[in-house]
Amino acid sequence: MKHVKTALAVWGGISGVLLLIACLYVLYNLTIGNTARFDAATNKDVRFVLNWCELGDQRIKTVLHSYQSPHSLTGDHVDAYAIKVSHVHRSELEKPSHDYIKWTRGDNLRGVARQGVALIASFSDLHELQWFPSLEQLLSDTIYVTVWRIELHGDRPAAAQVIFVNPTERIVYYASVKT
Repeated sequence: MKHVKTALAVWGGISGVLLLIACLYVLYNLTIGNTARFDAATNKDVRFVLNWCELGDQRIKTVLHSYQSPHSLTGDHVDAYAIKVSHVHRSELEKPSHDYIKWTRGDNLRGVARQGVALIASFSDLHELQWFPSLEQLLSDTIYVTVWRIELHGDRPAAAQVIFVNPTERIVYYASVKT
């Protein structure tokens, strides 16, 4: 019986320490460890954007702007990047080399893709994102769009990850929003 009490006491002590560590971790991530980051992204941080859409991260010249909001416990966030690239041609957007990548000119977007872009643009009026294109610009004939992911809540988008390319200015925009 004495060994059982000792074992339970040790187990309780270890559990208490682990619970304290978990609580401190959550508290940190809800306060000072979960703050907005402005223009802090590096080329390495954003290379996934160009690799996802098969343009290739070797084109990245610099990250012009970046914004990463605090992420809530449920994952709500707004992250956005403006990436200057060395080159991108309309021809490679109009006829991509991979079947799973589909670029659509902004003025030709319809349905859920258009709603996803509207969700993203609804955050572009934030002071932190004044550099991000407006809905009118995103839905123009100068921007090409590929949707990586859109999540629906009922019949409206609740989350979207979309890549935008302005080949004239050689800028790739990326936004990830979850509400």
